[in-house]
Amino acid sequence: MIIIPLVENKKPKNRELNSEKGLSLYIETNSKKIIFDLGQYDIFKKNAIKFGIFFDEVDKFIVSHGHYDHFGGYNFLTSFEREKSIFHKEACNNFKMGCILYKNIGNFKNRDGGVDGQKIEIFKNIYLINTKLKRPSLFCKIDGKRDYFEHEYHLVTMENGSLNIVTGCCHCGLYELIKKVKEEFPNIKINSISGGIHTRNIIFKSIYIVRGIFLLKSEKINMLNLGHCTGELATWILGKFLKVNKLRVGEKINI
Repeated sequence: MIIIPLVENKKPKNRELNSEKGLSLYIETNSKKIIFDLGQYDIFKKNAIKFGIFFDEVDKFIVSHGHYDHFGGYNFLTSFEREKSIFHKEACNNFKMGCILYKNIGNFKNRDGGVDGQKIEIFKNIYLINTKLKRPSLFCKIDGKRDYFEHEYHLVTMENGSLNIVTGCCHCGLYELIKKVKEEFPNIKINSISGGIHTRNIIFKSIYIVRGIFLLKSEKINMLNLGHCTGELATWILGKFLKVNKLRVGEKINI
């Protein structure tokens, strides 16, 4: 499995490449080519061209959830590319995020299609799983109810007898994500986790970090490839206990 970040929060070392707040990953796994998340605008396409990645060869465009910095690039897909896209049907709703101060995180009405289900095999040994967990700081825009994140999917691939997980933001937390994967794929070792894990505000999420470290070490997960909403401090702390690579635009990771 290989991963090449097309969009990531941090500015790339190569000044010819573009960056923005968001996430988009090019993935090759089990002979399939996948774009996981699309960032905010068309930067994922511009960078892909520079890497020699051709979208007509991509087998699937996956959107992990409905937030603007993951779903926004959908507007720049062609009709042919949209036919190869997949996302949870609830990702089309409009959400706000915050506790006291609210921030609009995107309007995603008028999208084409969408799927539902706790576990979907999109190709042989390539799956989407859904966590459906409560997070009290996330709210729907229209009626102010809590967002149960029924619209968030995580990618799980099976290669060489072990699992590789790719997550957009992991709003449910690492602990709950690993727990869910182990329920869906019992007795199969988790090899790696890649993406954002929503630990940027570490002061409020230290319990998630500590619990995650203990679980990651007990599961003997070989590699973490982290970026986007993870945060520099959380990445540094995790790197003291585990093997951690930082996601950077254009820098290929072999798993």
